[in-house]
Amino acid sequence: MSGPLPTSSCAALRFSAATLVGRDAELASLTAALPSVLAGRSHAVVISGVAGIGKTRLALEALAVARAQGFLTLSAGAAPLEQDLSYAPLVRALRPLLDDDTRRRDLVAGLPQLGRLFVDLEWPDPPPDLGDPGLERTRLYEAVRQFVRRATAAQPIALLVDDVHWLDRASQSLLGYLARCLTDSRLLLLLTRRDDEPGDPAENIPLLDTLRWAARVPTVASSAVGTAIAPGLSLSELSLPGLDESALTALAADLLGGVAPRALVTLLSARSAGVPLFVYALLSTLSETESLTQVAGRWVLRSAAPHTVPQVARTLLQRRLDILAPAPRRVMDVICLAPESTAPMVARIAGTSPTDAVDALERLRRSGLIDEVPAGRTTVYRPSHSLLAEVAVGSLSTEQRQALHAATARVLEQEGRPDVLQLAHHLLGAGALVAPATTLATLVEAVTTALHRRAGDHAVLLAQAGLDLMSEHRLPGSRTALLTALAHGAQMAGRLEEALTAMLDAAGAGHPLARAQRVGAAARIAWDLGRFDLAERCLRDAHHLIDERPAGPVHVYLAEVEIRNGIQGDRRDVLDAALPRLADLTARTGIVRARALLEIAYLVRDLDDGRVPDALGRVDGLLSLSRRLANPQLTEVVLRSLTQAFLVHGDFDAAAERADEGIVLARQFGSPTLATVHIAHLGMVRLQQGRFSDAAAMAARLIEIGEQTGMERATAMGMTQLAFVARGTGQVTEAEALLGQVGERFGQLAEADRSVFGFVDLARVLVQLDHGDASEAEKTARAALQRRPAVRALLVGAYGQALTRNGRWAEATAALDQLRTQSSGRDLTAALADRLEAQVAAAQGEQETAASLYAAAADGFDRLGMVVQAAHAWLDALCCRPVDDGRPEPEWLGSHSARELLERALRVFSERGVEAGANRARRLLRDHGGTPGSPSARRARTAELTPREEEVVRLVAAGLSNPEIAERLYISTRTVTTHLQKVYARLGIRSRVTMTRWVVEHLKP
Repeated sequence: MSGPLPTSSCAALRFSAATLVGRDAELASLTAALPSVLAGRSHAVVISGVAGIGKTRLALEALAVARAQGFLTLSAGAAPLEQDLSYAPLVRALRPLLDDDTRRRDLVAGLPQLGRLFVDLEWPDPPPDLGDPGLERTRLYEAVRQFVRRATAAQPIALLVDDVHWLDRASQSLLGYLARCLTDSRLLLLLTRRDDEPGDPAENIPLLDTLRWAARVPTVASSAVGTAIAPGLSLSELSLPGLDESALTALAADLLGGVAPRALVTLLSARSAGVPLFVYALLSTLSETESLTQVAGRWVLRSAAPHTVPQVARTLLQRRLDILAPAPRRVMDVICLAPESTAPMVARIAGTSPTDAVDALERLRRSGLIDEVPAGRTTVYRPSHSLLAEVAVGSLSTEQRQALHAATARVLEQEGRPDVLQLAHHLLGAGALVAPATTLATLVEAVTTALHRRAGDHAVLLAQAGLDLMSEHRLPGSRTALLTALAHGAQMAGRLEEALTAMLDAAGAGHPLARAQRVGAAARIAWDLGRFDLAERCLRDAHHLIDERPAGPVHVYLAEVEIRNGIQGDRRDVLDAALPRLADLTARTGIVRARALLEIAYLVRDLDDGRVPDALGRVDGLLSLSRRLANPQLTEVVLRSLTQAFLVHGDFDAAAERADEGIVLARQFGSPTLATVHIAHLGMVRLQQGRFSDAAAMAARLIEIGEQTGMERATAMGMTQLAFVARGTGQVTEAEALLGQVGERFGQLAEADRSVFGFVDLARVLVQLDHGDASEAEKTARAALQRRPAVRALLVGAYGQALTRNGRWAEATAALDQLRTQSSGRDLTAALADRLEAQVAAAQGEQETAASLYAAAADGFDRLGMVVQAAHAWLDALCCRPVDDGRPEPEWLGSHSARELLERALRVFSERGVEAGANRARRLLRDHGGTPGSPSARRARTAELTPREEEVVRLVAAGLSNPEIAERLYISTRTVTTHLQKVYARLGIRSRVTMTRWVVEHLKP
């Protein structure tokens, strides 16, 4: 399913309801004072930070902890419009103490001055006016002190006063008096304040100085037995920083109700400065604009996510900017418009003296508006976060903004050898203040630089700006070159529709050979977008442009596009049509690239015809040709083909290695779409290896790329892989639902894009078999096999199983013969053949033969690293043999006992999260006299772990290292280590091996 954020997840969520994250150390510091307060020594805590940083949220969490330890919790907040209402926040905070009639009488007895604060205290007459305001205030303060002392004697109290920067002077004075005079009471005083408010805190919040002074000076306590020196006020001050990336990940996940994608966390980290309120606001904005969407139950951030500043963030940040004096504000505008500037550059851009600039920079740094960053031998300045810069620049008039851009461009040029991308940005921003021809020349150079740096989005922006300038001012220049650059940049950025439009526009002019190459490039993009008719039409047009010209590199390029499209789409007809032309080109031109493409086409044809050994025989030659060419694009095509060959053969380590190389190569190109096939291949490898969490991560990445780029085939492949994961872990209904969504959203691609829908067909057949619908599975498999899928061996095996269940043993045997013919003896096809033959034998009642064949299949799967399939096969083998029938142990058991094999299978299923397999193994283990462990014991031990600790130990059991666990859970390696140390100490475990055993025995799969 796809759609905007549901209101129950984020858009309508109360911000204060979010789980507290990233504040463990601060909360521990707050709650560490509770025992001391319970023992009779009061404690005050001042929590400081910028607006929205989570001060109130932390304080409320501390109140909850205190309440659980027997404290009465009271709270109230100050407000800017109530600063002329004396004592109003304290009256609100203390009022609940008077709600109970009996408690009220005990607390206020003999304290008539309280009638000045609280109404309805039932005093017969108001206390007399003493004629001395200062003395009146002292009497009132003393009454409140006794009132609070009596209350804390009955029950410890935790009192929160929120936003004390807005607290009226009278309340500040009274709070200071109470803090100094109640140091021996059971009172926890929590105060929150913004440290980004205008003015001097010492002047605006005298309460802070009072508390700090009281913490330094001991008090003199008098009693009937004499006078004693008591310690001063116990005071803690906490300053809350922005959340780090790990905490941002956890907060976003909590607000979304699901895992936050890495791209979203990166965006939140860059734009929120770790301020939780801004995180919430950004998520709400992304939801409202449908830039954040769910696909297959996973959140995806679209590439078109707007850079709109949420209103709540704009209001808070604009307030911070508006209080700046003119000189610092001018400097702030310069830093926001031209980040990474040095102090001398800032002075020249702002048009101020170096001394005044340095003074303004220091003021801004102290206020937290800018950061001072070392850069080699100098220091540069940047805004504290991007939202602040966006608000500052957005508040400038067009004239102000253009003037600053023009000044910045002049200073950059005066500095010598400026970064051309920076210079182009400021020349463009200067508008009419710079000659259009000057700006265009810089833009053309900047586009080339952006492409070289693989900055696709930047290249698109600059190229489009250049085209607009040429059109508006009728400037001379190569429009075709800029259009081509725009297309390449859009491809890098995954903006395929823009790339296709630009490439087709660029193909409208120029030399026929150059036009043919651009039309061929458009055909490649159209194919990635699933627009197959357009792709084929482009190829025909491209060939028409060069038909009468001598064979050369452009002819080879068009052949490459045809070959790649044919391979990617499992289109044997396209491949067969391209092969003769490519063979002829190779013979006529002798171009090495053509020879490499021909070998790739032969390799793919061998695989399609089931000649896996022949395909593998071409590997070394292809690698040699690839190295000779030193052509990254061709190497990427070679890696695709090699990975597929190794996958079909069952050499999953080699397949994973080649897929990883392809992903790295695509990253070097800066093109996310180029990586999709390699990510899909790696996901299939992990599926076969039973590493389902890794496969799910690959699937999520495919969906993310597909949704961000409009590449539907990537989304379809990702959802299909998730269906395989669900099915592999026993969640067959979920797998069926996912496949239904794939058909509903992408069914129009089914015939044209077999590289995706061949896998969809396989998944459907397997799910139909799991549901017991062998007839439907047979129909689906037969139709899919007629389309010559890349996963032919797996599909033949599933087809044979369906035939067997339907009692069509002769046809099942024919399917088995196909597998045997294609097998090289110890490959994936051989293991699949052994399993199918075992299924046929079992269906025909030949249980001993079936058991032996299942065991052979299990050995084959084990040898290939397919541990889950091996475990299933061992269970099938043991199910074919009665327990303790008095006969000698069969040879296929080898040196293992049945119980050992079942225990190993249970361990594999438990580690990989295959619940149905684990339950089946437990049942068989009990039949063979084993004791797999009671669920109640597992539940009892599981309760000792927090949810995060359980996630960590499960990944330890799966064999992941601490850094791998950190990357998987988006937390730091240090945090992983801390979790494990706590678990080791709590459970008395000393090694990862013991931990793995504990997970298998005590955690539910």
